[in-house]
Amino acid sequence: MSKKEGKDKAAGVTYYTLFVKFSRRVPNPLNIQDEVRALYSDVLNVRKPRQKNARWILIDFETTEHAEACKKILEEKKHIATLPVKVKKLNIKQHDPADEKGDNERQDKLNNLARTTFQSSKLEKYSNKLLVTNIPKTITMEELRELFPGHEKIDLKQKPTTRAYITYSSAKEAMNMRMTLKPVIAREKFRVIVLLLNSDKVKKPQIKVAGTGRYFESSIE
Repeated sequence: MSKKEGKDKAAGVTYYTLFVKFSRRVPNPLNIQDEVRALYSDVLNVRKPRQKNARWILIDFETTEHAEACKKILEEKKHIATLPVKVKKLNIKQHDPADEKGDNERQDKLNNLARTTFQSSKLEKYSNKLLVTNIPKTITMEELRELFPGHEKIDLKQKPTTRAYITYSSAKEAMNMRMTLKPVIAREKFRVIVLLLNSDKVKKPQIKVAGTGRYFESSIE
């Protein structure tokens, strides 16, 4: 089963997650997803945290039997590639679609509260741009276009961190998208904020008046 198929299959259905903790961090060159599937093939998804110093991963399975079987293999081998597994920390948790529904309802309440707050304030200080952070490095322009319909422009940056700037026709359009958006990609939350307007005023140079301690703006440009 491919990684994408595993993610799609896990969405909206009950699945089981095996929490695996290591005695040292997961090195970046190591393809932990492929190493896990080499140990046990019936895996829905392998999730690695974004933190560079992370010492754990989450492995999703379709059934509790698959999760238990993989757990047993890890208890015997005690390693994934060269990474020592903390056997006593292995733990399986069930995820139910009802839990995801509850998360969505809580997100809706937060969006409604934020929408009410912004409606009562002025939009003049906000720009027509959204800043999107905490997104996967593998995200594509096509995925961003689907997530942010009605945009005028998308600028995807990869360095120093992966982020995107989404431009709309007005601050109101940008705010409406922020309020209605569900900020989740493959069950991982990302962050979206509406950028403030940059001041167009250029600060004029100031000249100190000798002996007074006062300053005035110079008309010289």
